Amino acid sequence: MKQTVFLFSCVQIVSVVLLFLMVCPYASVVAGSYDSIYHVILTSDPQKRNLADYEVYYGSPDSSNPSAAIVVDATMIYLNNSNAHLPWFEFYNVSASLRESPKGADLASDIDTSRVRLTPGQQYAHKFNIRVPQETGRYLVVMAWARHNPAASAYGYTLDEGNVRNDLGGKGYGPDAPPPSGNPPTLTVSTITATTTASPLTTTPIATATSEAVGFSFLGINVSTLQGIGGAAATVGAGLFGWYMKTRKRRLVSSYLTKVDSTYIEYSMNREDCKKRLTYMRNEIIHLLRKGKLDEPHFKLVDDRITQYLKDLEQSR
Repeated sequence: MKQTVFLFSCVQIVSVVLLFLMVCPYASVVAGSYDSIYHVILTSDPQKRNLADYEVYYGSPDSSNPSAAIVVDATMIYLNNSNAHLPWFEFYNVSASLRESPKGADLASDIDTSRVRLTPGQQYAHKFNIRVPQETGRYLVVMAWARHNPAASAYGYTLDEGNVRNDLGGKGYGPDAPPPSGNPPTLTVSTITATTTASPLTTTPIATATSEAVGFSFLGINVSTLQGIGGAAATVGAGLFGWYMKTRKRRLVSSYLTKVDSTYIEYSMNREDCKKRLTYMRNEIIHLLRKGKLDEPHFKLVDDRITQYLKDLEQSR
């Protein structure tokens, strides 16, 4: 009985490994991502304060075979914070596409034509299915969306009902849409793929397997070999996941440090505007820390940089 249970466990492990090997040539693990917070700005307000904040996150594979199908997993959240003055807003015509340049043509795309209304704290989520072009090369994975808001008032000013289109490649920005925050992820299309060689099936019935010193077998494979394969697969899988998470966080920290530095350099002559932008970034990294996308050391690294710049702005008065 124990041998039977162990046998089925090994079969399950081998099945997962074989499935992984079969899928790998056609799609890869999600490795590229974009994550930023956007602000609905009250343009009639001289201080350009916010009427709402929303987070845009999406992930996609970083490599693929030509003509393969990939999935872009997107989430957009209306943040329920102190800036949530709009009772609701709607996302529609949300799309994901592949381009050779930020403002280039959509070489492959998928669009969600539904219209989704969000109130503070609610989110929109959708999986976009894209067929990769036949041509090898490097492509940008770009999201675009339209947003509709009702008329609203705050801080003694009014925002008219209207529509804004956002495109992470920089095409078609509305009056209150910020410029792209960060760079869209990339997809490398190449013909280098993993290959597997199938072993011929044995005709020996399972019932004839014995527990001799050499071990019993299943489909011609010794159980000790199956156990080794399972252990190796688990070790490799854990290692890859750990590497991916560390690499993703390092990239995110590097991106934020670059944003903080460039913001200070560009806006330090206008202290109030610069302080506002740096404070926005601090709120963003606090949000990422709470969601587990940043750990404490990475958060402290960016927060210390922001703190130092805020002190410099105060001392320059």
